[in-house]
Amino acid sequence: ALRTSSNRAAVQVLRAVGQTFRPEFQNRLDNIIVFKPLTRELVRGILTKELGRLYERRGLRDRGWAVEWEASALEFLLEKGFSPDMGARPLKRAVQRYLADPLAEMLLSGQVPDGSTLRIEEGEGALVMAVG
Repeated sequence: ALRTSSNRAAVQVLRAVGQTFRPEFQNRLDNIIVFKPLTRELVRGILTKELGRLYERRGLRDRGWAVEWEASALEFLLEKGFSPDMGARPLKRAVQRYLADPLAEMLLSGQVPDGSTLRIEEGEGALVMAVG
């Protein structure tokens, strides 16, 4: 069975499978699933979930500090991590590189005391985290 919302895509995939693989291998395929490219709005939802997961990590959830996001920071992460062809993996890498790693360094150096507010915004090709 072929699951897809586009009949044209299904025909193209079946044709490619038929031209690429021998009948013996084709017979072993139970399903062929055609995925649509991600939209920017869907990736925005994935980003929200990724940020929620980040703050649920053991070393962060009990800190007692607040986080204020500027829209520019979210747009920065979307710009760095949005790839309709590559799925959500580039987004996870962008969150790790531009947010999680620098935040971990700040926490380890004692720059974010419990009870403080962390303000995150975009600035000069990076995320700027200010403690208030």
